[in-house]
Order: sequence, then C-alpha cells, then structure tokens
Amino acid sequence: MAKIGTLRAILLPLIASSALVGGYAGLYVINKNGAGESIRNSAGRAVDPYISGGVHPFKNTYTGISAIDGMLLMLVPFFAYALDTPQSWAITASFWYLLTHFLAACCLVFLEGLRRGNSGRAVSWVGTMGFVCQNISYTVAAPLYFILHIFTSGTASPSVSADDVLPDDALEPRILLLSNLIAFVVPAVGMALPAHSVVSAETHYNWIAVWQFFPLLYSLFQWAFSRISSTLGLTKSSERQPNRSQVSTAVVYRAALFLTVTTHLTILAVALTPALALPPGWPTLSAIFDQVTLNSAIIPPSLLSPPTVDPKVIPADSLAPAAHFFLIWDVYCGSIALLLWAVYLRRVAAGPTDRFSWTGLGAKVLAWTAVGGPVAAAAVLLWERDEVLLRRDGAGGKKRL
Repeated sequence: MAKIGTLRAILLPLIASSALVGGYAGLYVINKNGAGESIRNSAGRAVDPYISGGVHPFKNTYTGISAIDGMLLMLVPFFAYALDTPQSWAITASFWYLLTHFLAACCLVFLEGLRRGNSGRAVSWVGTMGFVCQNISYTVAAPLYFILHIFTSGTASPSVSADDVLPDDALEPRILLLSNLIAFVVPAVGMALPAHSVVSAETHYNWIAVWQFFPLLYSLFQWAFSRISSTLGLTKSSERQPNRSQVSTAVVYRAALFLTVTTHLTILAVALTPALALPPGWPTLSAIFDQVTLNSAIIPPSLLSPPTVDPKVIPADSLAPAAHFFLIWDVYCGSIALLLWAVYLRRVAAGPTDRFSWTGLGAKVLAWTAVGGPVAAAAVLLWERDEVLLRRDGAGGKKRL
C-alpha cells in the first residue's frame, strides 16, 4: 500500500496540473484574448446577431429557456468559429482530429461508469460529468473526475478484482458504442454538413446546439437501449460468459484504438509528406499537404502568445485560430490527465505480488502515444488492466497487449 500511496502522491499533482494548464489556455485566455468578448458583441447581440465570416443568419434562441439558451449562446458561436469562419486546412484537420480523440476519451470514461466497482457511486454518473465538461471544459472537469475516482472508486482500490471492472451486463459496452454513435457522431456529422448548399443555416446551428448535449443524450440512449435489451431477453451477465478472458469491455478499447490510431497516423502522414511529392494538377490536395504540418496541426501553439481577436472589429480570419488554440490545449491536457489516471489504475491492478515493470510500462506508453496519441496509450493500459485482473482471479486467457 505504501508504494501505491507514493504513486498517488506523485500522480495527483500532475493530474491537477493538467487541469491548471489547460484551464489557463482555455477558460482564462478566451476571456483575455478578445474571443469571449467577440461572441458577446456579435452572436450575443439581441438584434441582428451574427458570426463574422460565418453562416448567416445566426440563430441565438433554441429552447426558450433563458439559462439553457444563455449557455448555448457561448458554446454554439465558439464551435461556429472552429467550423465556419475563414481558416487554413491545418485548423480544419486538427479540429476533426481533436474531436475524434475526444470521442475516444469519452468512450473510455463512459465505460468506467458501467463497471460494478463504481455502481452507486458518484463516479458512475458519467453523463453528468460529461455535461459539466461542456460547460467548464474537458481539461478542467476530466481531471477533477479522475481525482474523485482515485479516492472513491472500487476499481481504483488496491483490492480491486475482476468482478469490479466487469459490467453487470456483457452487452452494455456494445450498447455504449451505439449510444455514442447516435449521441456524439450523428450530431457531429450534422454540424459538418455545408450550410445553405445541404442544410439551412438554422439547421446547421441546431446541430451544433444538439451536439453540446451529447453526454446527457448518451446517458438517455444507454438507459433506453439497456432496458430494451433486458426486455427482449438479450442481457447476459458478465459472470456467465463461457470464457471470461474474452472480456466484454474489449470492444470499447478496440474502437478507441481504431479511432485514435487511424486519425493520428493519417494526420502525421499528411503533415510529414511535402506538397511537392503530390502529382501536379491537384491544387486542393496540394494545399492540404502544404498547410497541414506538425507545427500548424499537431503541436499546440505557445501559451505565451495566444491568437488575439479585436472584439470591436471582430476580424473573421482571427476567430478560427482562437477557437483552435482553446481546443488543442483542452483536448491535449485532458488526455494527458486521462493517461496518468490509466497509469495509476494499471499499477493498482498489478497488486503487491504480481510482476510489474515500470520500464515496460513506460516503453508501452511511449510507443502507443507515438502511433495514436495519449488516448490510445490510455486505452491500452486500461485494457491490459482488465485482462490482468481476469488472469489473476483465475479466468485464464492469453495476454493481449
């Protein structure tokens, strides 16, 4: 226990630091660089609201409930900055890259809410936590969740067992993917549809607004599909699986790795391939390969020189860089906190008597981060944590990762 206590003393300040850095880069900067004020001065106007360089006309009433519409009046313009205003291909590619990795991270955290060791605990309310993320940012809310989890969850205890990490229903992880497909992916595709040519401006903004509620929609769909599964007799206790080493949670880890590795390697390939290597006559593709570089799309901009917006003039070409600055630091810092949390859970699962190598874990983290980013490395460690517990508790099975 002493070693676990030492590890906790090391990791908790690091997790908290990721919240502080990301919170500074996001919540503090957006209120200091003119981006927040520009939203209030344009989209926030009661008469003739607009997004400079964005889709016209802007919609600033969605539910008729002032508290909800007030929240959306900050979130919808912010995402419209990232989607609609003049920008480089690098910002466009980075936005969808970050959104995909955020989806994978959400799948991992939502999965945690299904585990028996979290049943009845505050950390099982992942939909609520996700909604908080939408309001105070992923990079602040997620580390707070991880810290709470480490102190209160049965899956973070040194006495954790295989039963703690398995869901009651072996189908729930698959239902999780279906719920996220409808709650997250469908609205994301909807808000990416070109306004005017494919959807109306009103529909475009409606999709952006709907996406903001994806954590609550996930919880609703997860509950509904689970009840339907139970009614139809499709539920299957994890304890009664023929071979418990075929852990039901693996489907979520495979999905997370697919999302992160494919997008990470794709954007790396584009960033590292010179535009001159492309055949002539493809101007759009050449522009993509020319603009998408490591510095412009993957490496976060300096915290010391964030992009600024003149809230009185509100230049259209300055809005997307300001939104991108917030998003890249938000997702990266939140994902680093996720990885640190996964490191802790992996070490706890090893137990005091099991063989465990920090060198091996470090090499694994570096390798998977290189090919899929920190969310991919976290998925690998959590998957391995589940498998280790299954083997340790006599379920047998071959080590996968």
